[in-house]
Amino acid sequence: MLERSFVLLKGVGPATERKLWAAGITDWEHFLASPEGPGIGKKRKAALDAHLKALKKCLEHRNVAVLAEALPSSQRWRLYPDFREDAAFLDIETTGLDIPATVTMVGLFFHDEYTPLVRGISLSAAAVQRVLRGAKLLVTFNGGSFDLPALRASFPTLDLELPHVDIRHLAPRAGISGGLKKVERKLGISRARDIRMLVSHDAVYLWRIWERKQSGNALRLLIDYNRADTENLRTIADIVVKRMAEKLGLKL
Repeated sequence: MLERSFVLLKGVGPATERKLWAAGITDWEHFLASPEGPGIGKKRKAALDAHLKALKKCLEHRNVAVLAEALPSSQRWRLYPDFREDAAFLDIETTGLDIPATVTMVGLFFHDEYTPLVRGISLSAAAVQRVLRGAKLLVTFNGGSFDLPALRASFPTLDLELPHVDIRHLAPRAGISGGLKKVERKLGISRARDIRMLVSHDAVYLWRIWERKQSGNALRLLIDYNRADTENLRTIADIVVKRMAEKLGLKL
């Protein structure tokens, strides 16, 4: 995906990118081999070539931070196909649905492994950091507005400066609107029967039951609910990003 993208280059927007594709300059190699481009003179082309060669090295060395900085914020979803295998999918549970709220659980799905970090048992800033070690990209559903601010409030020392793709705001651009559960239903993604009807308010209630009565069943249901949120998020991200690429006329 990134090697077919030109909006990383300084001064190149979506309109110029489309002109380059239409002219048969469909990837970085074609661009570097072309003496000029549509609306791009030789002098500017030389500067863009130098920038592109630097970005090419960043991609080769998996330097996602520089690539993310080069992309407009609305286009950072383009990182996902190239860094999917090193993406961490994050979802939290809290004592309430408004900030500030106490984080009760952090669920992370990374390298095909789900890790639940539970308050009072395994949750700490160091534990979250340990699970995220090696991650290149952070993927959430509404994390920019809720999960990440809540985590920063609860764990001020936690480093969450990974490039972030928020599927909540990307999905409508791909023609899929609604909250996480509604998006799942639209895409035909199912959950286990015992958690199928649970929603965010139920997760708050399950935590309260666990906290007051130490109900193992309540905690198990909460973990299963969170696990579905994080694991299904990868499936949703795959579909949403594929549709976004198709809108550009690209196939992943």
